[in-house]
Amino acid sequence: MASLKNFPRGILSCIGALLLSLYLVPAAAQSSDDRIKIAIIEDLSGPLGERGQKAVAAYQEAFKRSWPNGYVSVGSSTFKLETITYDAGGKPDVAAMYTRLAIQNERVAVVFSPHISSISIANDAKVPLILTSANPNLVLDKAEASTFYIRAPSTDDFGKQIKLAVRTLHDAMKLAPEPSSEKLIRALRDVQVTAELDQIRFDKFGNNTGRVVYRFRPDAAGCSDSCGTTCPTNCGDTACSKSGGNECCSICGMPRPK
Repeated sequence: MASLKNFPRGILSCIGALLLSLYLVPAAAQSSDDRIKIAIIEDLSGPLGERGQKAVAAYQEAFKRSWPNGYVSVGSSTFKLETITYDAGGKPDVAAMYTRLAIQNERVAVVFSPHISSISIANDAKVPLILTSANPNLVLDKAEASTFYIRAPSTDDFGKQIKLAVRTLHDAMKLAPEPSSEKLIRALRDVQVTAELDQIRFDKFGNNTGRVVYRFRPDAAGCSDSCGTTCPTNCGDTACSKSGGNECCSICGMPRPK
């Protein structure tokens, strides 16, 4: 076996630096396990920059309301909450890039984004995406099982949308046994949001897809809405009301099936 003293000093220095770096890696990984990272992708610049900045402020306020001390309890463990904000600048491709960066490099547990370009990235990685698009006609198919759509009541009223989005995550974390993406997705599907805000957990065929949606037109005037052709068949009596002369399901706004 060759003696180390026969190696040039420069090579020994490189070996020492390499060993030191390998020694430090577990410590860094261990510290990251003590926190839950959440990515917020918004348009902080560009045409929607002012709205995006207000949205981020609303997120921070909602996080403080849900976790006042900055710590999150999931299962039997407590984690420090860390939010990472990205500026998509109104560009879908940039939003997709930051979604991938947040998942692969930062190992975030959850992504909040208004961009539909984030959907495929999050779904492929099986990381829960809470989508805050204001598009009233957006319909997600059932294959997008890790995306949870919180619809705004209007393009300008995003405060309630963000409040419900964070509250949904808060309730899901209470149900999840651990902060893994798989467990959080399952908890988000199971969470029952009981707030003054309404939600839709069914697609237009009455199937529960695990999505939580704020209805686009809260008044459901004339029993017309964009959520589908009929209300869910299991719509309870307490959720139904008279509107426009027809019996309507208030969480959907469409005529209840006969």
